[in-house]
Amino acid sequence: VAVYEELQRLGVPALVATHGGTYDWILNDAGVPFEHLDPILTEEDCRRTLEVICDPLRKPLFSRVELRKQVEGEMAFFRDVGARVALSGFTLSATLSARAAGIPLVVTHLGSWVPPVLDRGMMEVSEFFDSVFPFSLLPAAIQNRLFAWMIPRTQAQTSPFKKVARDLGIEPVRNLYDIMLGDLVLVTDVPEILGIPEEELEAWRPRTRSFRPNLRFAYAGAMFARLFGEVPEEVLRFLDTEKPKVYVAMASTQPEYLRLVLGALEEMDVRVVVAATIHGPGLDHGENILVHDFLPSHEVMPLCDAAVIHGGQGTVQTAIASGTPFVGFPLQPEQNFNLKQVERLGGGRTLSLKTLRKARFRPALEEVLHDPAFKGAMARLKELQGERNGPLEVALKLKELGS
Repeated sequence: VAVYEELQRLGVPALVATHGGTYDWILNDAGVPFEHLDPILTEEDCRRTLEVICDPLRKPLFSRVELRKQVEGEMAFFRDVGARVALSGFTLSATLSARAAGIPLVVTHLGSWVPPVLDRGMMEVSEFFDSVFPFSLLPAAIQNRLFAWMIPRTQAQTSPFKKVARDLGIEPVRNLYDIMLGDLVLVTDVPEILGIPEEELEAWRPRTRSFRPNLRFAYAGAMFARLFGEVPEEVLRFLDTEKPKVYVAMASTQPEYLRLVLGALEEMDVRVVVAATIHGPGLDHGENILVHDFLPSHEVMPLCDAAVIHGGQGTVQTAIASGTPFVGFPLQPEQNFNLKQVERLGGGRTLSLKTLRKARFRPALEEVLHDPAFKGAMARLKELQGERNGPLEVALKLKELGS
């Protein structure tokens, strides 16, 4: 939505297309015209996608037939509108459809999870693997190096992509990472937080066959959602207290983990607001906890003293923009990396799911709530992050590529 609005301000013709799903209504709410592409995802499809994201090594995201239909729907759209460049989030079928259409694919959904990070040995994933046997038996440094080696070689989920690429007679898929990378990856971060100088990032070139020779990177700046309207009056009244206030945003997670977090928070003398999205119905909670399906996180987080999050980059950057320190429980290795980058700079704490299951996260939350150093660190990061307009930078890159 934000990139589309920036393109409109720049006078760049832009069209939005989607296979539908949980968040279609956001486009309608924002007044963004869009076209549905076949096949249109059902609610069950969306739930299955979330299950796969939580367990990507065991469950397939697509069948060959499903993927072929998505790719063909996108190819027809590109052809009909005369598309010259495509921007995609986590619509992995766009990797194949853009290649088949002969147009460059720009992606932003990787955040900072990019090959230059691997080359620098910056990967930090140990909290995630603390809950994954047998990786949990290895020292943290070995876990990090092993995972960095594995990323560009992972073949999980690639089988249907390889088959459809062969069907279409286009460049073969190399690995799972290749499916996610596109042609130009816009890193939605700033050099001062990620820790890689801008010149170094833009000068990076592939050194192995794991990556396409034309793969390039550039910084864009932070990209996080500013959605869902104003803060509901009910939430404002609930947070009108001298007690510590905690915001819980763990949407892309399994319900059991959210219940564990709320079970611990019920026993603390705090007020808790929860953005539950699809986990709202039937979620038991105490009187000190208020649950809403959707909330404008960028408006609610500044009202709170701490946040509990899973570590998606959008949520981490919302916390930075709000100046709100956090405790994070990563569900995926890239979430662990996002959290650890901010923890390294003093803005929060990263804990493993094992810690959550054993109900040991309260001391970390108490520390984040009451040590002013965390708040001070987030204020510094807020200033650094605010120096770039991420959506505008993305729009300018698209304009350049499409001209």
